[in-house]
Amino acid sequence: MLGGPRNAMAFQPTENGLRLILNWDATQMGRYTNHIWFARPSYTQSDVIDLAEAIDGTDFTTLVGPWHNDVSLTSIALVDEREQGAPQVIVPIQTMGNASGDLLPISLCLCVTLRTALRGRSYRGRFYAAGLSETNQQAGLWNQAVVTPVLAFIQHWRDFAVQEGWNMGVRSGQINGVPRPEAIVVPIIHHEVRSYIVTHQRRRVRRV
Repeated sequence: MLGGPRNAMAFQPTENGLRLILNWDATQMGRYTNHIWFARPSYTQSDVIDLAEAIDGTDFTTLVGPWHNDVSLTSIALVDEREQGAPQVIVPIQTMGNASGDLLPISLCLCVTLRTALRGRSYRGRFYAAGLSETNQQAGLWNQAVVTPVLAFIQHWRDFAVQEGWNMGVRSGQINGVPRPEAIVVPIIHHEVRSYIVTHQRRRVRRV
């Protein structure tokens, strides 16, 4: 219910899971996040710090280029999701997009489907790219000029994970509608834009 109390969800640990929270700031549109998942068996806090340092050494200028020039990737949080209350590491970024034109509402997204080797909805993920320019869509369809670099953005993280000794994956917290005792991260083997239709993500609609 809008404006009413929310029930806190119980924490569900994720086996070998590290969540990367991409924090975006779309100026007048507000802030929003994307979450991607890495996994590595028995990783340590030192491994997380090494990963954070590698992220800190990345040039995001081209990677964030398809986003609007009023949108910035402000930071990335690396959160150990194996147990509740585990430490996190914050990497400041502050890189602006490069696309001009009118900034679309952050509820309007380009949806990238993340596929694993396993079948079913529990093993598919989605990345909703928001903060894009009105000039990159026509009649409700995204153009290739934005689809290609957003796909490259996802490919960067897949390649980067392997390079640093991790796997990028889809977090699966349930199977056949039943919550798992512990969520798992299943490696991504393919990503694609299944539809060029501009997607509406309701959770990003600002509540007033």
